[in-house]
Amino acid sequence: MTVEPTYEELKKRIQELENELFLYKTIVDFVPIAIFAKDVQNEYNYIIWNKELEKTFGTKSEQIIGINDYQLFDKKEEADYFRQSDISVMSGKEIVDISIEDLRTNDGVKIVHTRKIPIYDKNNQPLILLGCLEDITQKVKTEKALHESETSLSRQNALFNTLLENLQIGVFMVDAETGKPLLANETAKKLLGRGILPDATKQNLSEVYEAYKIGTNLPYPPDEMPILLGMCGKSVHIDDMLVKRPDGTETQLEIFGSPIIDKQGVNWASLVSFIDITERKLTEKLLREQTEEIQSQNEELLAGNEEYEQLNEELRQTNEQLISTKLLIEESNEKLLQLNADKDKFISILGHDLKSPFNSILGFLELLSKNIRFYDIGKIERQINIIHESAIHTYDLLNDLLLWSKSQSGQLTFEPKRIIFEDICLEIIENLKYSAVTKEISIQCFDKEKTILLADLNMVKTILRNLISNAIKFTNRTGKIIIYTEKNIEDVTITVSDNGVGIEKETILKLWDFTKPITSTGTSGEKGTGFGLLLCKEFVEKHSGQIWVESELGKGSDFKFTIPLCNA
Repeated sequence: MTVEPTYEELKKRIQELENELFLYKTIVDFVPIAIFAKDVQNEYNYIIWNKELEKTFGTKSEQIIGINDYQLFDKKEEADYFRQSDISVMSGKEIVDISIEDLRTNDGVKIVHTRKIPIYDKNNQPLILLGCLEDITQKVKTEKALHESETSLSRQNALFNTLLENLQIGVFMVDAETGKPLLANETAKKLLGRGILPDATKQNLSEVYEAYKIGTNLPYPPDEMPILLGMCGKSVHIDDMLVKRPDGTETQLEIFGSPIIDKQGVNWASLVSFIDITERKLTEKLLREQTEEIQSQNEELLAGNEEYEQLNEELRQTNEQLISTKLLIEESNEKLLQLNADKDKFISILGHDLKSPFNSILGFLELLSKNIRFYDIGKIERQINIIHESAIHTYDLLNDLLLWSKSQSGQLTFEPKRIIFEDICLEIIENLKYSAVTKEISIQCFDKEKTILLADLNMVKTILRNLISNAIKFTNRTGKIIIYTEKNIEDVTITVSDNGVGIEKETILKLWDFTKPITSTGTSGEKGTGFGLLLCKEFVEKHSGQIWVESELGKGSDFKFTIPLCNA
């Protein structure tokens, strides 16, 4: 007969079960393994999701308990995969170990090692699927990186070994602490006549490998050997070592030695590379002997050639003098040819310019001579005025030519002195007043700063007279002419500005060429000599100045020139 438990007994048993459940839950939550459990009889819904699993998935247990994989994963194919895996575990009734599995979490896809265990009740009915998993993402990545690193190192090692064995340079390496040989490539073995010798030590390297200093029969001094200096942390270069091979042959070596230091600064090995310089040394010896012989011959030649060199130097100097003289003659000939050409052109222009006014004078004089009794007084007066104008034009031309020729020949004296610009400017304006008044042209001089020049008085007057006369000549009636100054640091720019007819660009280029004098007619038919501007240029340059024109056709011209200031 079964005795039913009392209420108090049931209550006590429930409390015990709750305590056991709390204990189990606490154990499951705090074990350092991700643990989960699914209720097989209830759509494989999750009933356990511990703290470690929360860290792996980034999802709290209260969000998972009571749902299954179809509610947990966004993609149906992922949920199908895990459901089929769970069914396979439960039907097989054995532990399933999945070593590598991709798992999508809130923190991204992780690689996990999963173990699933089927749990059945007393009646052998499927009850719970218990699982645990380990996040091996970092482990797999590390193993992959190590594998890749190992592969890379293996390839580098193969490359290094291939390179080392194919180098036509001997390479030899020893342990820095003991001196024991560690490495020797095929070229090193060939040059030394030996491979790595196990009995070689720090103390007997030069003896074991029979290394000698060239020119002696003594072992190479240890404190000078590159391999031993490299063991002491020093780099060195030598080319005076002789090595005797076991077969009796010898080779002379050039050696480069260097310590091998790791990242911690520890010198763990000494490396030397060397080449056979036997042929080079022999060649150097032959060259040295030949050089000595040549030097001896040169000394003899030098001793015998002193007289020859002296004679050669005299000939060279004479030749230089002849060349210099020839160049001077050629330069003089060129100048004479140019002067003759300019002279012929000048005479041709001069003949034309003088012939024209004389033809006019002679022609009108002949008319007057034949017809003076028949002409009335008015006609005679007009023809005499024409003769008078032609004579004045001819006189001006001859006067300009006289001044220009004196300047060219150096007969015109240049005597700079202190000059008040405004005084001579007003004087020139007064002298040309009649010509300006006749055409109703106003002339003004502006010199606010009372400029004082250091210049030749007559030359400055000639420059101003010609420039102002030209301005009057090419300015229309009721026009205006302004003369003004602009001071610079050491000189002054003087401008004669008019609002006359202006000058074409093509004509401006010819203004200063004495072989092409311009003889344009003024606005009232005035004649010019054609040499006025040439005189201006000549006299301005006597003062180390410059003269130029700024003009636009129909809008007037600005003739500008510079003259030194008197700063004393």
